[in-house]
Amino acid sequence: MLDTITSTTQLGYSERVFDYCNPHITLLSNKGVVHASQEHDYDKHARGIAWSNGQTRRVLTTRSDCHIMLAKEAGQPTQVFRNITL
Repeated sequence: MLDTITSTTQLGYSERVFDYCNPHITLLSNKGVVHASQEHDYDKHARGIAWSNGQTRRVLTTRSDCHIMLAKEAGQPTQVFRNITL
């Protein structure tokens, strides 16, 4: 199945992938727009996560959010950190 999805991608984007996964959030590593895949609407594919300010985010990008780190402890929800210093 992955070969079928890969062969239908357009510079890394395949909407069909989301027929098989339903993410809370999509993470993109990107610079300024240089690829057509950066212009797709990834928001529609993710359920979103709530931030402490009440905002729901569906997509995080390195262009807007700088360094992004996910932390997962057994039995605990995943934590998302952005603008971290490496």
